[in-house]
Formats: sequence, C-alpha cells, structure tokens
Amino acid sequence: MTVLGKVESSPFPAPVEPYDPSLTIYRKKFSNYLPWHAHITCLTVAPGARRLGLATKLSEALEVAGDEADGWFVDLFVRVENVAAIKLYKKMG
Repeated sequence: MTVLGKVESSPFPAPVEPYDPSLTIYRKKFSNYLPWHAHITCLTVAPGARRLGLATKLSEALEVAGDEADGWFVDLFVRVENVAAIKLYKKMG
C-alpha cells in the first residue's frame, strides 16, 4: 500500500488575512490563493489487501496532518471510472 500526500498552501500571499472562504475575493475566477490544505496525490492498496479499511486509515492520517497544520480542506483527484474509490471518498464525506 502506498500514499503520497502533502500539506501545502499557495505560494501567493493571502489577499486578506485571516483567510475567509466566504469573501468574494477568494471566489474570483483568477484568484491564485489557496489556504493550507492537504492533498492526496496517490493512494494505492495492493489487490490482496483491499477491503480491510487501509485506504480509509491512510486518508484519515493525511486529514490529521492537515488539521495539525490548520488546513482548511483535503483535496484529491479520482478517475471517473474508479467507482470503488469514488464510493470510498463519498462514504468518508
């Protein structure tokens, strides 16, 4: 099993501190700022080890790291055909 993840923020400074996602400035199409957040780059579990809750545990560990860095969200990309992963992440909220 493998997880590649990171906690990061935008290289650009926040236009308004503290960050407030409800402010219009952060919703503009060309806003370059992202607050601290966690990102799942890759998460794989070997076929023989699937359905044991390992992907959930790895995802939750990255979420904890994001929380410890005052992250606002966790983001990831899932291929549309990866139905199992989509179900997993929907179940996690």
